[in-house]
Amino acid sequence: MTDASTSDTTRNAQDIALIWKHTHNDFKGVFEGQRLIMYPAPRFCIGPIDGLSDKEFACKLKYARLKECCEKRDKALMPIMAKYDLVAMFQSTQQWRESFDSFRAFLSEINDDVVYGAIIKEIQEANIVFPNDAGVFWP
Repeated sequence: MTDASTSDTTRNAQDIALIWKHTHNDFKGVFEGQRLIMYPAPRFCIGPIDGLSDKEFACKLKYARLKECCEKRDKALMPIMAKYDLVAMFQSTQQWRESFDSFRAFLSEINDDVVYGAIIKEIQEANIVFPNDAGVFWP
C-alpha cells in the first residue's frame, strides 16, 4: 500500500474512484456531471479530486485504501460471525479490527475454547486481510 508520505501521486481513474467512494456524502457532491469533494484546510472549498495537491491526494488515497481494506475484511468476517451467532458482538464496536492479533483479543471474550479455535481457524483459512497486517495504517 502507498504511504501518504511517498511521492506516488499518479492520478489514475481507479484511485480517484476509490477516494470518491470513501469520501463521506456530506463532503462530496456532483455539479454539472463533475464529481466534487470538499478540500481540506486551509482552502475549505470544493473541487475535483484530481485538483487536490499531491500531499492531499496521497492522504485521501491512503485513507480510502484503509476504508476499502476494512470494508473487505468486514464483508469476509460477517458470515463467520453469523455462523457462531456473534453478529451482535461484532457489530457492537469497530474496535479490535486493526490486525488479526487485535481481533483475536476481541474474540477472547468468548468463553468457549472450541468455538474460539474454530473461528480463528476459519478466519485463517479464509485469508482475511486486516489493515495493519497489510501495512495499511491511519494516520
